[in-house]
Formats: sequence, C-alpha cells, structure tokens
Amino acid sequence: MQIGATSLPSAPSISDVFFDPFDKDKVGIRWSTDLQAQPQIEYGLTTAYGLLTPLGGKFQTTHKVQLDNLEPQTTYHFRIRLRDGKGYLKVSSDYIFTTPNNRVRDLVFPSPGSLYAPPGISAIVPASNGHALVSGVGAPNVTSGLQVSLDLANWISIAVVTADNSGLLQFDDSVFGFFPSRFYRFVEL
Repeated sequence: MQIGATSLPSAPSISDVFFDPFDKDKVGIRWSTDLQAQPQIEYGLTTAYGLLTPLGGKFQTTHKVQLDNLEPQTTYHFRIRLRDGKGYLKVSSDYIFTTPNNRVRDLVFPSPGSLYAPPGISAIVPASNGHALVSGVGAPNVTSGLQVSLDLANWISIAVVTADNSGLLQFDDSVFGFFPSRFYRFVEL
C-alpha cells in the first residue's frame, strides 16, 4: 500500500531543525518531533532533490541524519520525511544549507547547565571567572580558525589557533559568560 504525504492529526510535527557542518563534504541534519517517528532526508542541488537517505529503523522523537559525499562550498536543498507508527508520512517544507569550503575540525555545543562534546573535543570547561576553555584535536602544527555562532547559521571568526605537536587546539574564550549558549567550531585554514 502506497502512502503519500499527509497532515492527519497523528502525523508528527517537526521543530528545532539544525544543520551541523562536520566537514567540507559531510553534514548532519538534526531535529525534534512531538511524536515518535522514523527519520529520512530527501536532498539535492534543487527542490527536485533526487537523493534520499535510507529510512531510519528506530522510532524516536530526536533525530539526526548524516549526509556524506557532498560538494564543498555548495548550496543544497533538503526536506525531512517522517513515518509514524501508523504508517503516515509527514514531509516538511524546503530547507537549505551550504557546505563549508574548508575542513571543519570540531563543532561544540555548550549550553547552560550542561556541556556537549562531540568526538575530537577534549573539553569545554566554563570557569568561575566567566571564561570557557575550548579544547579540540586537530592535525599537529596545523593552523585553524576558531569560529563562534549564536544560532548555527551565522559564524564569526574570533581567533586563529595553531595545534601543538600532539594536535591539541586550545582557546580561552573570555566573553563566554555573556553568551552561555555559544556554538564553537575549529575550521582548518
């Protein structure tokens, strides 16, 4: 039985859609739903899309799908497809993202009261003086730019950091206390 897109009352609603640039050819799309559903992303260079990820196996309310083998510095369109436990399909409106032109080393999501450290991040340590020590792992002796964002859409370079012989990148963000929900990423220069 084929089931098309629907807006039936049991179809999950989609919220908190974020684009996470992992690298110049790899991104993650994450979002939340009010009902448990299986995730899938339809994507491409236009709103004709053309590419489709496999349907996720687990029914859940927080979702993350990784897209690989993308072109650097290229704008992509995507939409979220969700199938709920009754088989209803929900298809979102169109979203866009642009892949970075440089390698993104790490992406860090600190938030008030909790810290998130993805693979490659050693620590984000809020200090009592309002600073945050952001540490990551890069290529030994390679220079990266540290960028910060308040919304994951607009990135501002705040520092240039060179990794030591072991690849350790560190930066002391002295204004962290004013923006406890800042997002960080190291971008290889």
